[in-house]
Amino acid sequence: RQAEDLAENQAFIQQAQGLLRDHRPAFVSFAGAQQTDALVRALGLYATLMEGYTASDVDPSDRLENEIRQVGKTIVNAAEAIARAERASLQASLDHHRQILAISIVLLAMVAVGIGLLVSRRVARPLQRLEEDMADVANGKLTRLELASNDREIVSLTQAFNQVMRE
Repeated sequence: RQAEDLAENQAFIQQAQGLLRDHRPAFVSFAGAQQTDALVRALGLYATLMEGYTASDVDPSDRLENEIRQVGKTIVNAAEAIARAERASLQASLDHHRQILAISIVLLAMVAVGIGLLVSRRVARPLQRLEEDMADVANGKLTRLELASNDREIVSLTQAFNQVMRE
């Protein structure tokens, strides 16, 4: 079982080294070059120490085990610092996108209200004019309604009122 654990450990070390090598710009953007390089060095040292640990036919010394633990802690601390930096960057990006979304919603609401006002004015003005003209008809000032409108319904309504007044 110990041989399997050590082989798995070596595979994880190689995977971590490959990730750091292949995605170095991303790691540098989150943690900076110095911290990324320190993590690469710590992984290299850890791999060397583990090779020495597995190559030994005798029980490894306490000093070697302690050194492996210390380097392991260094790796874990560096990885956690990179993870914290990445989370902070993601949170900042998320906050920025939320702000853009909120502004977009407000602008869309304002545009919708503006369009609603324009449409209501387009419909309301001819109806108000028709109402005023009907009042004039009732007072005997007009005998025929003349309403200039492009709205088919308003034109039909005006024609219907004129037909009623003729009869």
